[in-house]
Formats: sequence, structure tokens, C-alpha cells
Amino acid sequence: MKKNHSLDVLLENNDMSKFLIRHNYSRFGGVFGVILSLAAIVILIVFWGKLVLVQRCALAVLSLMFTVFQPFSLWSKGRKQLKQECFQTPFHYEFGEDKIVVTQGEYKQDFDWNQIRKVVCAKDAIYVYMTAMSAFILPAAQCQDEFLELASWIRDHAKRG
Repeated sequence: MKKNHSLDVLLENNDMSKFLIRHNYSRFGGVFGVILSLAAIVILIVFWGKLVLVQRCALAVLSLMFTVFQPFSLWSKGRKQLKQECFQTPFHYEFGEDKIVVTQGEYKQDFDWNQIRKVVCAKDAIYVYMTAMSAFILPAAQCQDEFLELASWIRDHAKRG
């Protein structure tokens, strides 16, 4: 296994949108919202004949709130965020034994492994959380053939950190 890994990442629309949707729906509020929407759909179907028009409309909106509107909103937010200037230049990540170095143009920042809050490895990306709300997104498509090795390596170093 390599001692160091380096990677250049230029995020695309799907990368950011998938992160935002995954992040939102993996938290309590996201799960609760989906349950609420599903319950509204069930109530709407089961009690259709007993509901007045206003109740039907309210339940229909509630059923769409977290199953259609919220994902679309997160997808739009991801697209808008990627239009910012800071996302137009690739991030260069160097994963070393002691630290992670992130550079973008003339900016450079070092992170010790103990600064990582958590690492989430999905089939299409690695999310390295530095705070509860932000993460480095490492899409599998941009890791080439090293995705599984890199995911394992990052996970191991984050645990040691």
C-alpha cells in the first residue's frame, strides 16, 4: 500500500448535489421529514373520502415536501454553489502519513488526521468531514483505479489520528 496519495478534484454538479442530499437525509431531520411525507401520503390515500379539499391539498403538499421539493432544492443549491469562483479551480489533495494538505491555486491548508470528524465511504465518493456540516468530496470517478485503496487508507489514518 502507498505511503502517500495525491488527487486533483474538480467537483461537478452531481458530486455536490449527491453530497448535499446524502448529508441531509442521513441526519435525524432528513429521516423524520421522509417519514412525515410518507405518513401524509398514507393518510391521504386511506382517508381520501373523508377529507375536505383543504385537508387534501395540505396533505398533498406535505407528502411532496421532503420527497420532491427538498431534494430538488438541495440539487439546485449544489448547482448554485458550484458556480462560485472557488469551485472553478481544482482542489489538490495530498494525503500523507501525518497530515492532509489541500491546495487550490495559491491557497494551501494543512490538516492533521486528528482534525477529521468522520469519514463516509459511499460507492461513488469518499466524504471526509472536517466539521459537522462540511466535508472534502472525493468522487470515485476522479480517483481512477485507486478509489477502494484510497478509501481504506483514509479510513485507517482517520481512526489513528
